[in-house]
Amino acid sequence: APCPPHKMEKETERAGILVENLNRTKEGNLAGRENFAAKGNCKILNEGLRPGGFGYSALLLDPAPAASGDAPAEGKKDDKTSITFNTCFQKISDNNGVWHVRFWGKAMGGSAKLNISTGKNGEKKDVTLGGEWKQHDIVIKVDKLPKGDAGANNHLTFVCTPDAPLAIDDVEIWKEGDTNPTVFTDATIAAWKECGVGILRQPRMGGSTMENYIRPGMQKYKFESSPFFKPGTANPKAPDNWGLHEILVACEYLGIEPWWNLPGTLQLEEMDFLMEYLGGDTSTQGGKLRAELGHPKPWTESLKRIHIEIGNEAWNTDSTYLGGGFNGPDYWRDLFARLKKSPYYKPEKFVCHAAGQNYASDQSNRILGYTKSEDGKQLSDRYATALYQGHGMTQDEMAVLDTDEKLFKWIFSVAMNGYLGKLFQKQIEVSKKYGVEFSMYEINHHLSGGNAPIEPRNKIMASTGGGINILNTMLGSLKYGGMRDQCIFRWQMEMNTVPNLGKLRMFGINLTADKDRVRYRPIGLAFGMANRAIGGNLLETKQEGANPTFQMEVPGKKGKPPENFEFPVIHSYAFAEGKKRSLILFNFDLANEQEVEVKFDGATRGGAELRRLVSPHFTATNELDAGEPQVKVTEEKLPTFASGTKIKLAPCSMVTAAWEVGQ
Repeated sequence: APCPPHKMEKETERAGILVENLNRTKEGNLAGRENFAAKGNCKILNEGLRPGGFGYSALLLDPAPAASGDAPAEGKKDDKTSITFNTCFQKISDNNGVWHVRFWGKAMGGSAKLNISTGKNGEKKDVTLGGEWKQHDIVIKVDKLPKGDAGANNHLTFVCTPDAPLAIDDVEIWKEGDTNPTVFTDATIAAWKECGVGILRQPRMGGSTMENYIRPGMQKYKFESSPFFKPGTANPKAPDNWGLHEILVACEYLGIEPWWNLPGTLQLEEMDFLMEYLGGDTSTQGGKLRAELGHPKPWTESLKRIHIEIGNEAWNTDSTYLGGGFNGPDYWRDLFARLKKSPYYKPEKFVCHAAGQNYASDQSNRILGYTKSEDGKQLSDRYATALYQGHGMTQDEMAVLDTDEKLFKWIFSVAMNGYLGKLFQKQIEVSKKYGVEFSMYEINHHLSGGNAPIEPRNKIMASTGGGINILNTMLGSLKYGGMRDQCIFRWQMEMNTVPNLGKLRMFGINLTADKDRVRYRPIGLAFGMANRAIGGNLLETKQEGANPTFQMEVPGKKGKPPENFEFPVIHSYAFAEGKKRSLILFNFDLANEQEVEVKFDGATRGGAELRRLVSPHFTATNELDAGEPQVKVTEEKLPTFASGTKIKLAPCSMVTAAWEVGQ
């Protein structure tokens, strides 16, 4: 704001800071008209709202032409007023079935009709609204969406069109058939169980109040406090589809652990409210909210562990990550200190993660110095890293990596040099220095940089070779770095659009969890195999005898000379839990089968179960547009299994074995 005109003796006396307090949660937001969702004369209604509602606004739909000041942007067609709610693509989940559309509504005059249409895909119905607010529950049958490849890119929409001015609020749309108590479909819950998911992590940047963060998606105020968006506006690219409470319900139901990013601009007092919500009784403000949302029992009594991370990549000063939170010396220290001073803090229930990055030991050394209290006590329980592999590919590299064999040996070398190389060992030194175990908040291939074409990137990320590369890196990080808490990024995504490059088959491990047509990428199949085998304590494995290796000359970057790497072809990991034993084997030989002889102490009983990742080639894929899945998991029973048993490993493959010890 301009200073009032007056004379100052010294220019330095004019120094100061202007703080603007914005409280715009009551304004409501409509993310632009004349787009896919909202057309015609749609407005936010802030007056005459339904009694007892939790919000501050509703949506006004008026079929009359918009006033001149609200006219559509130049070049936009002023279509008939409507609001559209859309579901996922048919290739992700079959949307044929019986649907409910539940909402509150009222006519702005005597009466009005709201037409709810599914177009050519199913029924359409008219709902008559009166002059008073009333809740409606409309059942609509959808039965004409094509299945299979013909309907892959179709998706179901519910288009709501008024014949007179009316208001609607709290719209909920769901398909009949799901019986689990969470906000997720039965198919998703079943897939998470099948894959053995043990931690559910939700990234979060920007700011929000803690209450807004906890509440279900329906009850959230839609705003984005990142400095890259206008104050009070919604970010349509990153909506909060669910709240912390809904995630905790799912974790409780599955018996797994939540790993939660708190808002990046969290205030110390908000940490008190969170701890009341997680562990306080119903007389506290947070405990009262938890009970109101349907869970009187403290989460600290029903969940095994709760992982807490402040912001997502709060150390990151690149682009929109600046909105993740302050990354100075008091950032994690004060917030974690506040959490641990809470009367509801239980050491065995909470794991605090300071957010770091891959192999940057100078950064981990600095951040873990920040998380020490004034008396020298370490307040961070973990240092979270993201061991993404292959951040880019260039035309110069592709000129050298001119065969599939070279391409995959290159990405194998990049990954193995990660967890076996010098940079990782420096991280381990930092871990030992501060007595803080490292964790992995995300991992996958991240081949999004550089000027290379898309095809070789997709060949790695969507293939068998790429899949076992990431799972071996995760297990190698456990074996050589002690990382017990690990998350893969992310559950479901077919394509990720990268600026100046296009759509990449990046990140997702599941393509559809829909019943009777569940489909995983090879990385997802390997993920499920590993989770079935992992349990109890990691055992040492030794590889002796003929232990073949592969060699690769990796092109140098930015004028640096190439590097020569040599790594083992076979990688092994073993676990013990009570009388259960398991073994995970990888063969990174792209052309040759390998045979291993498994030796161990003690007798076994009941034979062993073997699972194999079966693939016709290391470039094989399960993409939706590739027809029938090419990669699958097979199971076989070995009636006898003892020390000295030999197991054959197909080229570029993964095998797990599970058995019990004893007579």
